[in-house]
Amino acid sequence: MGVGMTSQDTTLELINAEIDGVLTGPQRAELNRLLLADPSVRALRDGLTRTCRTLDEMPRAEIPAGLHEAIVTGWPVAAPKSHGYRRAAFTGRPLLRYAAALAAACWSVRWPSSSANSTQRSSAPGSLLARSPMPRMPRRE
Repeated sequence: MGVGMTSQDTTLELINAEIDGVLTGPQRAELNRLLLADPSVRALRDGLTRTCRTLDEMPRAEIPAGLHEAIVTGWPVAAPKSHGYRRAAFTGRPLLRYAAALAAACWSVRWPSSSANSTQRSSAPGSLLARSPMPRMPRRE
């Protein structure tokens, strides 16, 4: 049994090998053991054997002349995808889009400054404006 194969997979593989006529001696012994032990395996083998026999007995249909060429020429040829400048470079780079969205979000939030009047801050309790401003770092010169 192969890696990751279930007993059903193995049983089906053995039945298919028998139908195809490529069953080895040890495989035949294993299939016979399964057939004697389980009536559902016998029913599966009988059904698959009948189906294969019916398909083998069907007459082969001739392919109409020119069918292949009609199919091949009927398919639209896809234009090669251009990775040039036709597409906007900004929309093609997700990292830039995320950075721009973050910058826009930060820009839209108005951080309170030390010059903001107290009435404006007190009128928005619980919001970002109600918080005290962040201390400013002295500039190095």
